[in-house]
Amino acid sequence: MSDKSQEDLWDYLHNCISKNYLLILAVTSYTQGKIKSENLPFGVGKTSMGMWLNAWMNNEAWNNPEHWKENINWDLTKQSMFYDYVKLMRRLKKFDGVRVYNALWDDVQMTAPATQSVDKKIYELAFYITGARPEVATITLTCPNLGMIAAPIRNITNVEIIVSQRGIFEVQRIKNYKNFRRPRDDLSKLNYLEEGKFSELPSEVQQWYDDWRVEEKKQWHQNHKGASGGEREDEVPSEVLNINLTEEQRTLLNEVNTRGTIRTSKIRESGQEEVMKYLVSKKLLKWSNSGYNVITSKDGLLLLK
Repeated sequence: MSDKSQEDLWDYLHNCISKNYLLILAVTSYTQGKIKSENLPFGVGKTSMGMWLNAWMNNEAWNNPEHWKENINWDLTKQSMFYDYVKLMRRLKKFDGVRVYNALWDDVQMTAPATQSVDKKIYELAFYITGARPEVATITLTCPNLGMIAAPIRNITNVEIIVSQRGIFEVQRIKNYKNFRRPRDDLSKLNYLEEGKFSELPSEVQQWYDDWRVEEKKQWHQNHKGASGGEREDEVPSEVLNINLTEEQRTLLNEVNTRGTIRTSKIRESGQEEVMKYLVSKKLLKWSNSGYNVITSKDGLLLLK
């Protein structure tokens, strides 16, 4: 990673330890900030960036900034990575007096997606995190876009690290400002901090991650079967798998999912009303309670996985 990043972002993170702050960071890619982005949701290195950040924090790299990469204990990263938010919650509650400098929650959109009904445990985790300074200094999330994760988690995120292309990132601080016209509803704005570069993970660490992710996904599916032991809640039904979407239909479905909701009038203005109607007829999109917006249905979310 660049010297510039160590002078800015990493010193900022170190304050979470030296000054007892708590920071929630999201590593994304399916968006664009200051740097021109490839705007790709998957495969550009979000987890690699998250693991380097985790290694920097948990190996206390600020004590040896020039040579910290020569002696990385990757076991510290492996022990502080989570796919299942239940395991993350359990780790935070199992406080043994040793503060974790960084916990990494990978692929948040898979286990805590932006849906109309949010699992009560997600709310519990979000509220618990807000008071978790004794247990953890920073938590890093990886997801394609902040709009794809559950609102309770999204709302406590205060730094976005955008991977614009593999090996290149920029840092945006999410700050809240007072809305004087509606004082109960603060306004959120991005404040550009810096940009930098990161390298690929060592091959053995990358192989460990690939194997870990497969196993964690398998465990997640097994642990979230329905009470009857039948079809899993997050398994794509065969009738959904058989839906063949055109590029235009998939693009609109992705856009609605990324934004969370879109007004139907905007879709009509863009000339995509028939596309929207088709997705609604296939139960991939559904009307919001107001009837003026469309949102992604459960089947739509499953198909996008």
